[in-house]
Amino acid sequence: MARVSGKDRQHVCSCRCWGNYCCRSGGQIVGAVAYIGPSAPKANFFRPEWPIMRMLVVAPNSRGLGIGRALAEECIHRAQRDGASVFALHTSKLMEVAMPMYQRMGFSWVSHTPEIHGVEYSVYVKELNG
Repeated sequence: MARVSGKDRQHVCSCRCWGNYCCRSGGQIVGAVAYIGPSAPKANFFRPEWPIMRMLVVAPNSRGLGIGRALAEECIHRAQRDGASVFALHTSKLMEVAMPMYQRMGFSWVSHTPEIHGVEYSVYVKELNG
């Protein structure tokens, strides 16, 4: 469980069922992400052994407080617990806020994916240390 403080509020990001994580503030869900573990079914542009995160979302009025990063870090910690050496995600240029965060967290571009609903996506990975 991660605690994120900012703007006189504390947000609690905790594990939910089936590898999903959410972040609550004042009884409201303000962020969420899905974790898909190694060898679980996933799009074929990911290697089967890579754990991935999907659908990271933070409520507009809660952005800039570190919630997205905390949720991503929870997924990375889970991947490390699962014994992974690489963690992956896919994103598009439409995700203008998330992309710089991923780069600051150490994710690097590895490939393009086929377009999804007419939008170009790319796969990014982060090498994990034990």
